[in-house]
Amino acid sequence: MTTDKLAVILEFLTTLAYKVSIRLTMTQGFFVRDLKEVDAEKLVDLTADFSSIFNIDNSVVCAGPKICNFGINNSQGLLKKISETFKDESFEIKSALPQLLISGCPNSCAQPQKGIIGLIGKKKRTEDGLIPVYSILFNGKVGPTVARFGESYGEIAAKKIPDFFKELAKLKVNSNYVDFIEFIENKEIKIKGLLSKYSSLESFSENPDLYSDFE
Repeated sequence: MTTDKLAVILEFLTTLAYKVSIRLTMTQGFFVRDLKEVDAEKLVDLTADFSSIFNIDNSVVCAGPKICNFGINNSQGLLKKISETFKDESFEIKSALPQLLISGCPNSCAQPQKGIIGLIGKKKRTEDGLIPVYSILFNGKVGPTVARFGESYGEIAAKKIPDFFKELAKLKVNSNYVDFIEFIENKEIKIKGLLSKYSSLESFSENPDLYSDFE
């Protein structure tokens, strides 16, 4: 959420004739507490053009190495590139994937292990140098009746991940499964085959872009 959109919300809340409070969530969102029903409805209308359901537009990403001393991969840059890759796709493709939980290192600040799709950043050593890669996790969940870590399906170079997710979204749309978890459980072989396709690491002479991170 941009600062100008946040300003719209704060202006609305500060003009109310009674006191409300804000509570931050572990997924980089927030709750507004003690709103009267009529004002809650106004807030929903006020934020309708920039709030979103839990798809890739509402993903959670760690601060990244530009801010965090422990950061390894530029997780912020990755999410920006994923958003750019999906920008001109149809609404059906854009809404095919759930939100992503992306941590640029194993410290898990974005809690990727509990996401339906989670990413954990690391560096992979090759003969030609280090490559920024991410472990791709699927089907994690934390709830009142179920708690499980996502299963790692493998690793993909950071620069290949946006195209991987776009192809994964198209595979999900063509599968005719509406629920993403059902899609994972019933198309596991195809998903792992797709991940295997994108997990290949070319030499520096073949693909030098793999050996650098996003800006």
